Amino acid sequence: MSAPIAFGGGFAGWSEYLAMKGSLLSCVACIALVALLSGTVACAGNIEPQTVPISVPYPVGYAHANVTLEFGAANVNADATGTTLIEGDITYNTEGRHPTIVVDADTVDIVQGGPSGIITGGNVNNWVLHFGGEMPFNMTINAGAYSGEWELGGLPLTALSINEGAADSVFSFSAPNPEAMETLEINTGAGSMALVDVVNANFERLVFNGGAGSLSADLGGELIRSGMVDINAGAASVILLMPEQTPVRVRVGGGLHDVDADAAFERLEGAYVTPGFNAHEGPSLEVEVTLIAGSVRLELE
Repeated sequence: MSAPIAFGGGFAGWSEYLAMKGSLLSCVACIALVALLSGTVACAGNIEPQTVPISVPYPVGYAHANVTLEFGAANVNADATGTTLIEGDITYNTEGRHPTIVVDADTVDIVQGGPSGIITGGNVNNWVLHFGGEMPFNMTINAGAYSGEWELGGLPLTALSINEGAADSVFSFSAPNPEAMETLEINTGAGSMALVDVVNANFERLVFNGGAGSLSADLGGELIRSGMVDINAGAASVILLMPEQTPVRVRVGGGLHDVDADAAFERLEGAYVTPGFNAHEGPSLEVEVTLIAGSVRLELE
């Protein structure tokens, strides 16, 4: 099977380069790129809306599955209410966007081509996905400039890789992951991402690599084991929200950045620690934030 194609990789590369030149230049360049890509979508030929049903059963004879999703400009709504590995539908009205669904043993690839850019008026590309929780699986998401809401709470994810362009996405984990997730890896361009109750993902390590954009990470959830969070970004705005009693230590480094922390955080050997960190027993979180430029906001709940 051929290697996955990461839509939006160019956005991420440009954002990381431009972030090193300064946040103002990044913003100007990103606006120009989005305008150019919007024109690309607007020129694409529209057709009558087509709906492609998705129904992928759990692979027979396997204890684990591998899922890859690839798409460019889209609106995505995904949750954990499926009765099979993946079910739902894709509705589009642009030429070249008919998705390909390939099932090979324990591996599922759902790939959609078509124009890049963003969804503009008159264009439709809606993905509605429901994942099932009866089999552990790892998932890779390769996306472009899209808008997405992902509710992954309770899914038995052993690894999650998210690669986005100039996206606007929310990933929620409303219930604990029953499996140990080795790595939650995120690579974004000049977009906006929110992580909600991400500790419920039960990761060993969370790695976020971003260009110019914003990240809001809610470290709520059930802390089952100790974990490491690495956040690396260019000219970005980072907000970290965490419960007071969750043992968390945050270190901030890099170039120009501002740190605004709630008064209840304690300074300990150059780090910020939550009230629950000192004298804690059991698992804890270590957070490293490295910015070239931007700001960091630390909040307690």
